[in-house]
Amino acid sequence: MRSLNKFLTLASEKINQAMAKAIELGNGLIPTFLTFEAKEYELLEAKHHSLGLPLVKVTKWVGRALPYFLEAPARYLKQIKGDSALELHKNVRKSSMYDKNLGLYITSESL
Repeated sequence: MRSLNKFLTLASEKINQAMAKAIELGNGLIPTFLTFEAKEYELLEAKHHSLGLPLVKVTKWVGRALPYFLEAPARYLKQIKGDSALELHKNVRKSSMYDKNLGLYITSESL
């Protein structure tokens, strides 16, 4: 039972760290979709077994958030309460996912 509690505690901490990182990457909103680009890599001597192409080892990835979709903030809103929920609501309303003229939320920013 202790090992299960320890695992769950560590898993919870890891998830909380990942959520904070995602919110930072999304400038206050959780991005629904991310892309990663290999910025630095090493060519390996080995080749792909069937394609014959050289293999690479990526040493540095750079991630970026794609335009916002309402899905991730809406799902996250179900998980949080109080000031965090209010802050998330304000951030969504400040984004282009809220049409001020119509007073409506839209599903995503312009792609």
